[in-house]
Amino acid sequence: MKKDLVTIITPCYNGEKYLKRYFDSIVNQTYKNIELIFINDGSKDKTESIIKEYEGKIKQKGYEFKYIYQENAGQAEAVNKALPNISGEFLYWMDSDDYLEPDSIEKLVNFLQKNENYNIVRGKVRIVKDGKEIKIGKPKKNESEYIFENYIFGINTYCYPGIFMIRMEEFDKNIKDRKIYSLVGVGQNWQLILPNTYNQKCGFVDSIVYNYNIIENSHSRTELKKFEDEINKINSDIDVLYHILTDLKVLDKYREKIELLYDRSRIRVGLKYDKYNYINEILENEKKNYKNYKENKKYWILKNKAFYRLYRKVKNR
Repeated sequence: MKKDLVTIITPCYNGEKYLKRYFDSIVNQTYKNIELIFINDGSKDKTESIIKEYEGKIKQKGYEFKYIYQENAGQAEAVNKALPNISGEFLYWMDSDDYLEPDSIEKLVNFLQKNENYNIVRGKVRIVKDGKEIKIGKPKKNESEYIFENYIFGINTYCYPGIFMIRMEEFDKNIKDRKIYSLVGVGQNWQLILPNTYNQKCGFVDSIVYNYNIIENSHSRTELKKFEDEINKINSDIDVLYHILTDLKVLDKYREKIELLYDRSRIRVGLKYDKYNYINEILENEKKNYKNYKENKKYWILKNKAFYRLYRKVKNR
């Protein structure tokens, strides 16, 4: 690993619309010791020609540049192509339709250089849609620096690509062989973050370091339209999460809470599509685990009375 070098990795599929802004935000960084690994995930648009247009500009800045092409296989597999090629002391990853503030990399690096007891740090994110700021993502009031469980259960926190930087020395201890679980459409951010926050503090830079661009029909943010698609997405999320927790040898500790959390998600999807038989199957299965069944009933009472009326309707069908 090269001291003080920051490796940025970016998977991209059909990113031509936003790539120039992405590249401009990188070549305009105040921090100059950068290696960029760009993975073209089988794009069918003008992505490759834009990459070639910027390659010279990137090298003129003194950056190291590695371009990888793969047939379309999804972001997780693209990340796997990049990980063995990392030379930097620090890892940063971002999406090709988003962009940085000019001092984003410098601020994250400075934190890790000044705080050797931290191996991972995150900053604030600006969420943008149609060129307008929607909100700022930052830690909740009194949020602990130990964010591992918050990220498992999606509570009291925020999670985006482009807000984290990790020491590669620690990364290599936590993610063996520099390889994550490859499942199309889900999980690459979880797999980079969770192993590196387990029993470790995550630092915070109180500045916007990332601009997250909401695109309704993007490769990674396509809205799921059908009941089966939404349920398959939930099941895929669980698959990836269980894979991570198994590797960390903590699955048994969290399994029951995770099952409860995702049963709630399945019930919400069932209600959305009037799939009452499906919901009944979930509730019948939960009767075998009285605690989960009781907790779900309590959840619907407290969460939403209208949903609870539907819940009772399901029970009475």
